[in-house]
Amino acid sequence: MPDHDRHTFDASVFISVANVVYVLLAVSLLTLAGCMPLILTLLFVSGTLLYPIVLLGVVLSVPAIAAAFAMFRSHRIFLSSVRRKALSAFEGHGRELPAWIAPPYVHQDADAAIIRPYLRSYRRLFVPALAIALVCASIEFLIALDARLLLQLRWGVLLLPLFVFLAVLIVESGLVALALRVEFPKATWKALVRNACVIPIRRFLSTAGNVLFMVAYMWSAHQLPVLSLVLGTGPLLLVLWAGVRWQIQPLALKMAEESNDAFVIALYA
Repeated sequence: MPDHDRHTFDASVFISVANVVYVLLAVSLLTLAGCMPLILTLLFVSGTLLYPIVLLGVVLSVPAIAAAFAMFRSHRIFLSSVRRKALSAFEGHGRELPAWIAPPYVHQDADAAIIRPYLRSYRRLFVPALAIALVCASIEFLIALDARLLLQLRWGVLLLPLFVFLAVLIVESGLVALALRVEFPKATWKALVRNACVIPIRRFLSTAGNVLFMVAYMWSAHQLPVLSLVLGTGPLLLVLWAGVRWQIQPLALKMAEESNDAFVIALYA
């Protein structure tokens, strides 16, 4: 290979890697800013009010996670070659995505743009993400309340693993519901609830993987708070998005096949 071609290749690889690092770091900082209610709660609230106020902080912070999911779903540097070609096919034939599929949250000619697309996505997804978070937080509160009451009984400790499992499952169900809402803005509440309850169990391997990554993130944040939060939040959210994206893939493909549209099918193949 001539030297000129090798240097050109090396430069393109470096630029691609630099763009990925920049976008992940920007997502980390933007998401942390959006999660400030939760962070402030953990820093300054203690005592018996901690748990309900933490849940409120989580509810107010979830729209920032939804916006991060929107970035990973649409940003050019995270698109697979298959999905990029499918989107190009739509554009090449002068077609727009069907109304039941969310249009790209990021312009496809942007290599490293992130701040404005993130803020637009945050504003667009704020209300539905807040609603999903409120439902999940309410269920988590009831689970914690029931667990606390039953643990006062002699045999209540035997049910502790069940309560932990349910609490973890609700977290994953919330992530799946967010991913579905990011991908399919026309999805009804009935469809969101049904699939968010079934998919994490049906594809439990990804659920377990997401839980392990979240536990590792929380442990590292406890050990090295600033470093882990700034450098680890973006990669964690990318891993979570990849996990829930894999979980909803069969459903998305089935919906695409029911549309009998070759371009839509190619988008989810």
